[in-house]
Amino acid sequence: MSTVKTDAITAVSTNGDLSLDGLGTGGVSIASTLKMTKGGDIASASPLVIDTDGNYFDVTGTTNFAAMTVEEGNFFMLQFDGALTITHGSGIELPGAANLTTAAGDRLICYATAANTVEVMSVETEAAASTGLTVLAEVATTSGSSVALTTAIPSTATFVVINVIGVSGDSGSANPGIQLGDSGGLETSGYLTTFGRIVSTTPAIGDSTASFVLANHNATSDTTDGVYFLSLQDATNNVWCFQGLARGATTKIYYSMGSKALSAELDRITIITLNGDFDAGVASVSYM
Repeated sequence: MSTVKTDAITAVSTNGDLSLDGLGTGGVSIASTLKMTKGGDIASASPLVIDTDGNYFDVTGTTNFAAMTVEEGNFFMLQFDGALTITHGSGIELPGAANLTTAAGDRLICYATAANTVEVMSVETEAAASTGLTVLAEVATTSGSSVALTTAIPSTATFVVINVIGVSGDSGSANPGIQLGDSGGLETSGYLTTFGRIVSTTPAIGDSTASFVLANHNATSDTTDGVYFLSLQDATNNVWCFQGLARGATTKIYYSMGSKALSAELDRITIITLNGDFDAGVASVSYM
């Protein structure tokens, strides 16, 4: 066994990699600190080109990408300065086999299993460091039959809360409901939902495929105050489960539950009326 002590070892060729091999059945043992170099900033592009001047890079810009140009065997880390979407596929294997929308400060640890083929081994998000829900601004439901609550649900969300206060319509059967959507727009069919009201005089129950119905109104004076939940049941097929309870203006309890498979990842939620228009109330969305 021999030991070589030196401050620097260089490759024979100035353009070649320096290979260390323990030979035989041995490995290469590092008995001190392994230091890696921070490379220059990388401008986001499609494909994202991973430079060879380091193993840690800041990614600037907001250009989405679905591929990387990188050498086989490269182990590297990325830190994102802004929001962009990384598409899961044969070129980039993301955890959970789902697209990833970054936020400023998000970090990835990656390994190139082959040229231009990257396994994302770890994702650390700034959002994951916080606790509780992200609460969006409330939206007035005072006119029209359809009011967008948000078009900015991130791909990382798995739980959504919808709060409604004083929501009512100008029809005795307004029946407010929730429609979900993705990048292709709102989906107006395929909902499996059962809804009803509990009241001493005229209880009722019904089904709908057009939306998640929040309340079963039967008078123009009816309002809806309550909370509803969406939880992601199947990330591969974008299946969401729904349930909630609310009170009406005249000692009524509304209930609703169901499920919906979306064509792609949820990113938008709209509140609608099945009959007539809204005339009062506010609604808001929170997610985590």
